[in-house]
Amino acid sequence: MNLEAMSREELLAELRALLQKEQERTETDRAVHELRVHQVELELQNRELREAQGALEQSRARFEELYDFAPVAYYTFDPLGVIREVNLTGASMIGRDRTALIGQPFVALVKLDEPEIFFGHLRRCAAARRPTVTEMCFSTPRHPELSVQVVSVPILDVAGKPMAFRTAFSDISRLKQTEAELKRTRDAEVGLRSRFEALDTFSLRLNQLLIESGRRYTPSDALLQEVVDQARRGCQAEYAALGIGKDPTRPFDRWVFSGLPVELASLLGRRPSPSGILGEVIHGGRALRLRDLREHPGFRGFPPHHPVMRSFLGVVIPDGGNPVGHLYLTNKLSADEFSKDDQDFAEMIAQRAGAVIEIGRLNSELNAALSARDNVLAIVSHDLGNSLAVIQLAAKVCSAAAHKDEATSKSVDLILRASETMKRLIDDLLHVGTMDAGRFTLERRDEALAPIVEQAVQQLTPLAAAKSVHLEREIPDGLPPIHCDRVRLIQVLSNLIGNAVKFAPNGGAVGVRAWIEAGEFRFAISDNGPGIAEGQVPHLFERYWTGGAHGRHGVGLGLHIAKHIVEAHGGRIWVESRPGEGSTFFFAIPVEPP
Repeated sequence: MNLEAMSREELLAELRALLQKEQERTETDRAVHELRVHQVELELQNRELREAQGALEQSRARFEELYDFAPVAYYTFDPLGVIREVNLTGASMIGRDRTALIGQPFVALVKLDEPEIFFGHLRRCAAARRPTVTEMCFSTPRHPELSVQVVSVPILDVAGKPMAFRTAFSDISRLKQTEAELKRTRDAEVGLRSRFEALDTFSLRLNQLLIESGRRYTPSDALLQEVVDQARRGCQAEYAALGIGKDPTRPFDRWVFSGLPVELASLLGRRPSPSGILGEVIHGGRALRLRDLREHPGFRGFPPHHPVMRSFLGVVIPDGGNPVGHLYLTNKLSADEFSKDDQDFAEMIAQRAGAVIEIGRLNSELNAALSARDNVLAIVSHDLGNSLAVIQLAAKVCSAAAHKDEATSKSVDLILRASETMKRLIDDLLHVGTMDAGRFTLERRDEALAPIVEQAVQQLTPLAAAKSVHLEREIPDGLPPIHCDRVRLIQVLSNLIGNAVKFAPNGGAVGVRAWIEAGEFRFAISDNGPGIAEGQVPHLFERYWTGGAHGRHGVGLGLHIAKHIVEAHGGRIWVESRPGEGSTFFFAIPVEPP
C-alpha cells in the first residue's frame, strides 16, 4: 500500500479500519481467555463435586454400618405400625431375620401387655409432629421381659402430613431393675427404721410395765399383752398369740392373744397346748415360717369357731437360753407369707419377752435368797448375839475375880478378844444386810471433829498396845464442825485404824491425820506395814474380798462398809500403797453437806 499517494482522509479511514480490526481481535482473545478460565473453574467444581460424592458415599456406607450395628434398635413404621425398615439390632431384639420383618405389624411380633400403648405413642407423635418419648414393656422370644424407652420422629410428606415414623428403642431394663431395687431398698430402710422405732417404744413400755409390776415373781398379763400386740403390729399380722409352757399333754400355763375378738375367743373355750405346729416351735427350739400352715404335717385342723389361718410365723421365747414358750403370728396382711425380716423382728420381740420372764424368775430367786438371808441375820443378831453377850459377861466376871491364876487370866483374855471379834463380825453382817435391804440411813448433825477422831483412836488403843504399835494423831486446831453421822464416822475411822494396827509390825507406828482441802474434810490413816500388792488394790473395797486365803484378816466386809458410809455422806475413799513401804487409806467428806 502506497501511503504517500493516499490522501489525508484515506489515511484516516485506513487507520480507523486497522484499529477496528485490532479491537475485534483483542475482544476475541479475551473471550477465548475467559472461556478457558471458565472451563478450568468448571473442572475444579466437577472435581470437588466428585470428591464430595465420594465422601457422601463413604459417609452413607459408614452410617449404614453404624445404623445396622448400633446398640439401639431402629425401626421405620408406617402410620399403622407396620415395619418398613429395621436395623440389625432391631431384628436381633425380636429374634427374626430383618428381611422377614419388613411388612410385619410390630404388635404381632412382640407380646405387649397393652398394645394400645404402642399405637397411642404413634398417634401422639403424629399429632404433635415432633419427637415423642414413651416407656413401655414387652417380651420377645429372645427377651422374656424388656423395658424400653421409645423415641419416634415423624416423617412428613409435602403437605406436612406424617407418612412414617423413625423410631428408636433403647433398652432400659437394667435401669428399671436398679430403680426397682433402689425402691425396695428404700422401702426396706423405711420399714426397718419404723420397726426399730417401734422396738425402742416397746422397750420403754416394757420398762414402764416392769416398774409398775414391782417385785412380782411373774410378768403381768398387761406386760405380756404388750409383747403380743407389738409383734402383731410390727409384722402386719392379723392374729398373734404368746404361750408359756412346754408340756404337750396340758394347756399352756400362760396364754395371751391379739387380734382375736374376745367373744370369739370365749367360743373357742380352752387354751391350746404346746403340741402340733406350736409344739414343733418350742421343742424344736427354732423359728418356723410357713406359707400355708394347713399343708404342714403337724397341722391337726382347726377347732370349731376357730378363724381360718394360712401364713404362719412362730418363734421361740427363751429364758436363760432355754425355750419356755413361743410367740406366733398368722395371716400376713400385706403379703402371702412372712419374710425373714418379719422373723428377725419377731425374734427380737420374743427375746425381750424372754428377758422379762427371766427377770421375773431371777426376781423370785432373789427374793427367796433375801428372805433366807434376813432369817439368818435375824438368828445371828438375836440368838447368837444374846449368847455372845452372855459369854462376854461371864468372861468379864471371871476377869474381875481376885483369885484367878496366870493361866486362867490368859484364857479369859482370849475369850474376851474372841468374843469382841465375833461381835464386830456380827455387826458387819448386820450393817451389810441393812445396806442391801435399803434401810441404811444417816443421822447427821454438826459435830466437833477432834473428839470423834480421839474416840476412834481410844477404841483401838488396847489392840495397838498389845503389839507395841504407837498411835500418832495430827488434828489442827480451829477446824469447823463436820456435818456427819457421828456413830457411822467413828465406825469408818475405827475400821481403818484397826486394819492399820493389824498390818503394822510389832513396835511400828500408825498415823491418823485430818485436815481441810479443796472444800473437803480429808482423813489419812497410815501404817508402815508390808503394803498392798498392785493387783489387789482395785478389789479392796469389794464385799468379802480378803486378798486370798493366806494371812487373811476378817471376812472382807470392813472396807466395803466403810466405802458405803463415806459415799452416803457424799464423799469418796481411796488407798495409796507400795509393797514394802506401808499403806495410806484416804477418805474425804464435803465441808458443805450435799
